[in-house]
Amino acid sequence: MKAVIRPTVVLRADGGPGIGGGHIARTKIIASVLKAGGYQIVLMCKDNDWTRSVLTGVDYKVQYLRPTDNESLILSQTCRRIRAGLVILDVQDTSPEFIRYLKETQAAVITIDDAGRGAEAADATFRAGVKNGAIGPHDYFGPPYAILSPDILELRNRSAPAAAGEIQTVVCFFGTFDPRAHWKHLRPLTERFPKMSFKWFTQTAQTPRGNLEILQLSHDAFLESLLKSDLALISGGVTLFETMALGRPAVVLPQAPHETAQAELFSTDGAAILVPSPTVELLASLMDALNRTPERLRRMREKSMALVDGRGLERFMEVARRLLDRSAA
Repeated sequence: MKAVIRPTVVLRADGGPGIGGGHIARTKIIASVLKAGGYQIVLMCKDNDWTRSVLTGVDYKVQYLRPTDNESLILSQTCRRIRAGLVILDVQDTSPEFIRYLKETQAAVITIDDAGRGAEAADATFRAGVKNGAIGPHDYFGPPYAILSPDILELRNRSAPAAAGEIQTVVCFFGTFDPRAHWKHLRPLTERFPKMSFKWFTQTAQTPRGNLEILQLSHDAFLESLLKSDLALISGGVTLFETMALGRPAVVLPQAPHETAQAELFSTDGAAILVPSPTVELLASLMDALNRTPERLRRMREKSMALVDGRGLERFMEVARRLLDRSAA
């Protein structure tokens, strides 16, 4: 029997200070699933200490780009050399010219969270943070298309009901780099609510105190703690969609304009509370109100789980495999 030769997939994403960690995290999820399906993987990203630290040990090729590199040329040459069947771009603001240039290599192109006009020229585009505005049959917009870890479905099945009484546990994560320094609100909040247990996941060196527990930044440990929490204080991005999929009531402190836009999707439907300009007084007032209204917490849980069902990765892979089959034909 002739062996099936699967096309190679090229993924493109960046991460680090000023960008965050969500794009690389999402790309790693996709790469792992495709690798398990027998596809060869090449991940291309800009070189920095953070990307090297989180990509060490992966079982596929990583190609690092230098600041002086001609990214479009290198990406195109790589696709031609390895005869890539699919390019997945988890980058923002691409141009139509860039997408068409890549498609000249005979590879199909998928964009993720791309607000640029290049998305219109792609074979498929995924934007979980956009509720409406699909421009064609190959657009996959809205929270059902949030690409999350395969583990989220098992965790979702174990999701506990919202707090029936007062809030006991608050899980906090303000992104990998927290450029707006939201962490500064935490200590005053712990003093305002001494009966609550705060669990803060961070990579910064801080000293725990009283009811504030500081935990090493670990995705698996964060999700497990999130699952058992009564309230989440989080930034936007991938973490917001994970929190919604697990049905955890959330107060969202965005780090960037696109995170504000994403959080508005959920705040409009009553699934989360958006705080674009947080202060200690404002956060304390919101938490006090939530602490006195368990029925609101219950409604937030129900609405969040209805908006994000955790199956976005399955939907993405269905489209990716269809395009790969087309490329291999």
